[in-house]
Amino acid sequence: MTLDLYRHGALAPSRAWAALPPEERRRRAVAAVASQDTATLLDLLEAHHVRTHGHVSPETLRKYRLGARTWLAYAADQSVKVLHPEGEDTDLWVRSLEAAGKSPASVGVLLAGARALYAALRWAKATKDTPFTDTRPRKDKRRPWDKRQPYPDADVQQLLDAAPVEMRVLLRLGSGNLTSVGW
Repeated sequence: MTLDLYRHGALAPSRAWAALPPEERRRRAVAAVASQDTATLLDLLEAHHVRTHGHVSPETLRKYRLGARTWLAYAADQSVKVLHPEGEDTDLWVRSLEAAGKSPASVGVLLAGARALYAALRWAKATKDTPFTDTRPRKDKRRPWDKRQPYPDADVQQLLDAAPVEMRVLLRLGSGNLTSVGW
């Protein structure tokens, strides 16, 4: 009888990577970077993130994977040394995302995924670099309510339709007065 790793559940990827001797973990990470094996690098990212943060929502992992995948695709297209990128490379990546029409919030999410990838690569001892430390998306100059209304117009209308007449009058008077308030 032979023993094998438990390969089910949320911790399975972490167990597989953590069970490796440190030198083998490093070798596999470096080999994955060299061969542009995105799947292995994403598994490493997930293993590290689950190991350090415990339970992580599938949506968080999906977004981190997307950010790492986006960075790795850019790095391959631009011949960036993934294990030792320059600060200019990371800044240009962020600017290219912004030029492609990504909002600052979306760029921030992709940036978080790329940072998580480098945290995983440092854990695997494949690099000591922290290339995204000073990289920031541009500030979003739009006001929050310009990006997204707090309530859709249909929901507001539905609430008004359900309110008694007195409340509707008060709400409409109040909203009219609020729009004319000056400072």
